[in-house]
Amino acid sequence: MTNETARELQMHIDNSAQLVKQVAEPTYRNLEKKMAKGTYGEKLAHQAMVNLATAGARDYVAQYCTAGEKWHEMFSVADRRDCAAMLLKSFADEVACGNGWLAR
Repeated sequence: MTNETARELQMHIDNSAQLVKQVAEPTYRNLEKKMAKGTYGEKLAHQAMVNLATAGARDYVAQYCTAGEKWHEMFSVADRRDCAAMLLKSFADEVACGNGWLAR
């Protein structure tokens, strides 16, 4: 079963033009370059996606929540890891189909 909180966070990241431009796109391009060079590592790629999920969590709370709500309480470590796994799968699927960020 999909973690609904993680899914909500992934949708926020995917639909935020600012996050995509400032955080997601550089992350995806970097991972693609590592794939091309043969230095790609699944563990480091997952950590890069956790960093992206954390940036997304901070942005979500800043945009939609009242003062006093904390991003790390709203999106637990488990939620962010689940989101990172979904982001990584989505990224890998796009690259496998030839729709990677370097091709754009």
